[in-house]
Amino acid sequence: MAMAGRRLPRKPKKRPRIIQKQLDEIKADLYKVPDEADTGKW
Repeated sequence: MAMAGRRLPRKPKKRPRIIQKQLDEIKADLYKVPDEADTGKW
C-alpha cells in the first residue's frame, strides 16, 4: 500500500478474451494424445 498509495483490489484483473482464448488453445494442444501412439503396443 505504501508504494502504490492506495489499497490493492480485492479481485485480480481479468485477462482480455483474445489472450485467454490463446492460452486455452495452448493448454488443450498439450494434452492431446495421437491415436497412432496406441497401435502396435500389444
